[in-house]
Amino acid sequence: MSQNNLQIQQVALENPIHFAGLSLKASDLPGSFESLGLLWDRFHKEVLPGLQNQVQPPVEVAACTAGDYIVGSQMDNGAEAPGLTEYTVATGTYIKASFSAENFSQLVDDALPHLWPQVEAWAKERGIAFDNSRLFSVEVYPQETVTLPQPSMYCLYPIQST
Repeated sequence: MSQNNLQIQQVALENPIHFAGLSLKASDLPGSFESLGLLWDRFHKEVLPGLQNQVQPPVEVAACTAGDYIVGSQMDNGAEAPGLTEYTVATGTYIKASFSAENFSQLVDDALPHLWPQVEAWAKERGIAFDNSRLFSVEVYPQETVTLPQPSMYCLYPIQST
């Protein structure tokens, strides 16, 4: 990923991100990288068409936690999604890494897997410590930007408050 399309900054998330979808751990899929794409496919085919109470414009979200990978759609505050895994990204301080690519495949297959070392180096250069009590990362796919000719998205990584 070239540096000219990557923007890294420290942000305060003032409103939680509530989303609902499918959990890799709760699925019958093996715990492998290939299963992540299959989980997204399943979400798009089986869940998304009937999902109500999504934020508008739609925002798809994934959380990579210490023991699971959860894919879904951001929901209006207070909206429930019976039968789905619900996850909330709490308010707090995060590193936000925004990036784009020439197409969606390059965005998620080429750029996203190589993002972490750049974020880690950026944080280290600035003396920013990750919040080890909240080990997760969040992938945010605003549908109004991932469908552009040069799609973009961002990831959030929790850090210790300063």
